[in-house]
Amino acid sequence: MDSHLQTYGFSPFFAAALAPGESPDFAARIIQEHKEAYLVAAKPGHIWAEISGKLRHHGAVRADFPAVGDWVLLRGLSDKHDGPAQITRILPRKTTLVRRLPADEQLLATNVDLAFLGSSLNDNFNLRRLERYLTLARESHALPVVLLTKADLCPDPQPFISQSHAV
Repeated sequence: MDSHLQTYGFSPFFAAALAPGESPDFAARIIQEHKEAYLVAAKPGHIWAEISGKLRHHGAVRADFPAVGDWVLLRGLSDKHDGPAQITRILPRKTTLVRRLPADEQLLATNVDLAFLGSSLNDNFNLRRLERYLTLARESHALPVVLLTKADLCPDPQPFISQSHAV
């Protein structure tokens, strides 16, 4: 397996999702999303990609389109190709980090193994928010890691630590 791909988290799980004839050389990880443009980490480096017409046509809901963390297959990586690469397929997702809204779901990220949940130990500390983030991480099957920051600015961080641990 290509060490460049492994750096970005390509694992046997994703390799097994490749169809016969599909090469990991055309796999890339979505690292940024900007409306309909995606910055991907691919074998040639960080490049811009867009959704192919076929993928766009078959997409019905937000989850049918790439999100940050997705592994995708690209077309148009050759030197002779002008313009951004084309995303032709999204590989199966190992995990999905989804924010549930009253009328819909917001796909935040995919294929997340660890979810770092940061909270400041000042007036902005909100135990209910931390609880919602912990639930969101656990529902996605990501391992949540709570980071309590600005302890040096807090006269007594112990109550915050105790409350966070209890949640």
